[in-house]
Amino acid sequence: MMSRKLLSTVEVAHEVGVPRATIQYWIREGKIVAPKTRLRNGVAVRLWTSAGVEKARKLKGTLKRGPEPKKGKNSKV
Repeated sequence: MMSRKLLSTVEVAHEVGVPRATIQYWIREGKIVAPKTRLRNGVAVRLWTSAGVEKARKLKGTLKRGPEPKKGKNSKV
């Protein structure tokens, strides 16, 4: 079980087991409501509660994945 600490979107993605882009895609598509942005160490981040993480975890198996990362000029294909 997770503690009561707040997690960034990157940390939530790690906890849920999806790429950060997938969480952002779900937010954009209105599938999940993102918390308001706050400052953490001088950087604006969304800080998620454990309840928000659980909602994202439940969505993982029911929603389409977010967009695939773009291929850069240095990527191996």
